[in-house]
Amino acid sequence: MDIREKFNLWQIEEVRKLSNELTIVRNILTGQLMIKRIALPDALETMRTLASFSHPNLMRIYDADLIGDKCVCLCEYIEGVTLKNAVETRGVYAENDAKTIIISICSGLCVLHQHGIIHRDINPSNVMITTAGTVKIIDYDIVRTVKEEKSKDTDILGTVGYTSPEQFGFQQTDRRADIYSCGALLNYLLTGSIPSEKLYAGALRPVIERCIEIDPDARYDSAEHLKAVLQNDRRYILRHKRDEIEELRVRPIPGFRSKHVFPKILTVFGIVIYVLALLIYLIALLSPISYGYQYTAPVILAHVFMMFEVFGFFTLFPYLLYGDVGKYTRVFTKDLRGRRIVKGLFGTLSLILGVVTFIVMISLYNAGYLHF
Repeated sequence: MDIREKFNLWQIEEVRKLSNELTIVRNILTGQLMIKRIALPDALETMRTLASFSHPNLMRIYDADLIGDKCVCLCEYIEGVTLKNAVETRGVYAENDAKTIIISICSGLCVLHQHGIIHRDINPSNVMITTAGTVKIIDYDIVRTVKEEKSKDTDILGTVGYTSPEQFGFQQTDRRADIYSCGALLNYLLTGSIPSEKLYAGALRPVIERCIEIDPDARYDSAEHLKAVLQNDRRYILRHKRDEIEELRVRPIPGFRSKHVFPKILTVFGIVIYVLALLIYLIALLSPISYGYQYTAPVILAHVFMMFEVFGFFTLFPYLLYGDVGKYTRVFTKDLRGRRIVKGLFGTLSLILGVVTFIVMISLYNAGYLHF
């Protein structure tokens, strides 16, 4: 902003003092309400960086300046409630609502991280829901910029239960510290407690567990990564060669996974043909008088096996082969490479089983137990 805009912005009057550091002020020229925040002088550079950009999910910093020996900022005044107040008032959130909130937080964090800024204190009191329903990250009191030459943080700050272990002086915090806080916050939205008190037991538990791993390397490596998992964004996962077990819904059948219309039309056409063929087979099976064929127990079992073959070899096994068993491979190993190997074995075994059952079906036909 130029000098005139800066001058006009700072034409303010006090409305209400909230604390020694926070005051609600009004611009006497426009009537706009803002928050005047007083911080330590070493925060000036970071606050000016924050003032250089904006995002719908971030509290706006309009300007920051050094007045005396204090850093004074003019910030966005937000009408709404914190997530802490929301949970205490209305109770815990449903999974979809909690996911939506964390996705919005991740959107804001992506922008912060792109500018080299780590929030370091994502918790229920520092995220607000505005009266319009927008999620806003607030309170940049302990944000820091990543410094490559440092091996650990100078200040040990944060909110108990939401602060990553590395913030306690073990190593320098990076964007994965905010991922830890997002996991703890997601658990709070779903249970009303931090993970150490009560860990959520539903479908989002694997996501929470990965976010709050002690080792930062074991967490999602970025807010964009966590957002993609919560949105089940397979294009992102494939583009970045991710192998996620935290898929939050079963994959659609092959043909319906594409976002384009033509593959879906072909799939519907194939299904119609498949169903018609199956109906013709069932009509033939249920009309022994027309065919003059007597059904004994072995013959009936053979036809049941035939139906299993039709549903299995041509439907179930290819579905498994496409990797949907991947989410269950954590039972065998937590190593990403190991999970890929197990998933490949599942797919290969399913294909082998399909071929074997097909051979058995031909054998039953040759033995006279099946007829067409």
